[in-house]
Amino acid sequence: MDMETICEFITKSEGISTAKVQMDSDMNDDLGIDGDDFSELMEKFEKEFGVNMEKYRWYFHHGEEGWSLGGLFFKPPYARVQRIAVTPMLLLQAAEAKEWPITYPEHILPKRRYDILINQIALVGLVIWGSAWLFA
Repeated sequence: MDMETICEFITKSEGISTAKVQMDSDMNDDLGIDGDDFSELMEKFEKEFGVNMEKYRWYFHHGEEGWSLGGLFFKPPYARVQRIAVTPMLLLQAAEAKEWPITYPEHILPKRRYDILINQIALVGLVIWGSAWLFA
């Protein structure tokens, strides 16, 4: 396993120029990988390199897709912790060890995602309002 293999994996998976990917590139800030794209990349990484990702906590590394009304009232998980950069060097360490190498700091997340609950309630309310308006 070498750095070239990891960088090639990232460039092929994300369609990023090889020149942009360095061993210490922050995949979120430097390469612009976030949300679902980041999640999908990590799933591919787990499968392709046979890495046990049981300890991986996504919310330390990237945000979610889109804007959230509920996020105005309740912080989503990624806004409750300090972000930890994922770099090609970190991926190489994980690939060589065959397990995710980060030990995360102590943290507590709510048992429920109230930000998502508010989004769901707002959506249902919008559908009811739209239906009432449409059929009135």
